[in-house]
Amino acid sequence: MIYGYFFILVGALAVSGMNSASAAPVFPPLPGLEYRPEGDAIVIENGARWFNRPLYLHERFNILNVGEQPGVNGPMGRLYAAYTRGDTRLALHDFQRRVARYRAGRMEWELRDARLPGLVVRLLVTTLARGDGATARLVAEGAQPGDLAAWVMVPPDAEKDSVYALRTEPAGLTLDRVPATPLAQIRARFSAPVLRWEKGSWRN
Repeated sequence: MIYGYFFILVGALAVSGMNSASAAPVFPPLPGLEYRPEGDAIVIENGARWFNRPLYLHERFNILNVGEQPGVNGPMGRLYAAYTRGDTRLALHDFQRRVARYRAGRMEWELRDARLPGLVVRLLVTTLARGDGATARLVAEGAQPGDLAAWVMVPPDAEKDSVYALRTEPAGLTLDRVPATPLAQIRARFSAPVLRWEKGSWRN
């Protein structure tokens, strides 16, 4: 059993070698404002707020909260990520340059840090078409052999001394509330290293 929260280290990275689409127009922030428009996105650089933007679940009475800092908070728990290269281990929210792009139904963070030269990490989160949950994609451009991505999942109500039993599986894990509680199971699935979109979702 585990109490509070737990850490999961996953070595599967989606390394992108594809060219990005034509760049959207970039505008400087208006005087007195921290945000700027960029194509169809609302953009902020190095914002410090957590979970100040909503992602609405499709035809459901639930909301996922994302924000200027890379992370997801919802009824199924909280999701954070980190990156490791050799002795350098950084949570995504500790990267020196963090660009957050908020669009209708999805959130994207673009991260760079001088301590990880040549690396660009992109984390994109959107809601599921059906069910309560989210799909997240982590892409590491400029990844090197041996680099690892770390996913940290904090179960819901962890701060209220809830207890979960952990069952590992070949492609992910399952958390069962103790004692058993209807609609309280958490399931996480992780993709293999790929060059295209792969889905890893968790839902109640």
